[in-house]
Amino acid sequence: MQLNGIGDESHETLYYPPDFESNQEVHQPGSEGFAFCKTARKPYDVVVCAALLAIKHHQGDNVEICSDG
Repeated sequence: MQLNGIGDESHETLYYPPDFESNQEVHQPGSEGFAFCKTARKPYDVVVCAALLAIKHHQGDNVEICSDG
């Protein structure tokens, strides 16, 4: 899955690999597997948040999400 805004409303792409396995290790910031997506609070931010919540719902403790906004 990839999400981004369009044109001037884009910033960084949220990428979630289609082959993510629910038994992969949870990684800490700064280690392999840690990722982030800056949206600059553009309109697609709400879609990114919804997607991350859906991923968390399905992956449970195998995924950790947080926000600085």
